[in-house]
Amino acid sequence: MVALNLNNVLVGSDKPERLIAFYSEVLGPPSWEGGGYVAWSAGHGYLCVGPGAVAGRSDEPERVVIGFQVDDVVGEFERIRAAGGEVVRAPFHPVDGPDDWLAVIADPDGNLVQIGSPWAPTAETLSSGL
Repeated sequence: MVALNLNNVLVGSDKPERLIAFYSEVLGPPSWEGGGYVAWSAGHGYLCVGPGAVAGRSDEPERVVIGFQVDDVVGEFERIRAAGGEVVRAPFHPVDGPDDWLAVIADPDGNLVQIGSPWAPTAETLSSGL
């Protein structure tokens, strides 16, 4: 078992102010700001946005998907959509979890944000690398 604890995800942008406004609407006031970077506490980790050497919308938005768990996926999807998120996939029941919900929204730079029902890893998912 790996002892690493995922602490944060950093999203770089040539226009970080757009992402800062979007994620402030989605996650509330930032937990930390400094040197052009802004971070929000989300569960046990942080989402951080700041200046980066990338420009424009993501050409490969599926390369990294930012995932959040919430009890009310449909309600949260609607709230994030109203905050300016672009609908990629409306709430749906995944084939392997007919009682669960998933939805995908793109942020202003085209990065994907997945909203899903809470789940706890099982011995099977841990051994498969998920």
